[in-house]
Amino acid sequence: MREQCGTPAYIAPEILKNKNGYSFNVDLWSAGVVLFAMLYGTVPFKAASMDELHGLILRGIYTLKDDIS
Repeated sequence: MREQCGTPAYIAPEILKNKNGYSFNVDLWSAGVVLFAMLYGTVPFKAASMDELHGLILRGIYTLKDDIS
């Protein structure tokens, strides 16, 4: 495969940087996003455009709320 596929909000920074290919760390990142979504009811990275979303993921910018389910 030469294209990215999957849900954009779950993509690991390594994939965006085209570093190290696909590895266990990529799966661990996505599992962390799933856990975040289960606890907070939303994904940690949301943006109006793909470029903005990728920037948030690459910089690791997200907000933790005080209340979780």
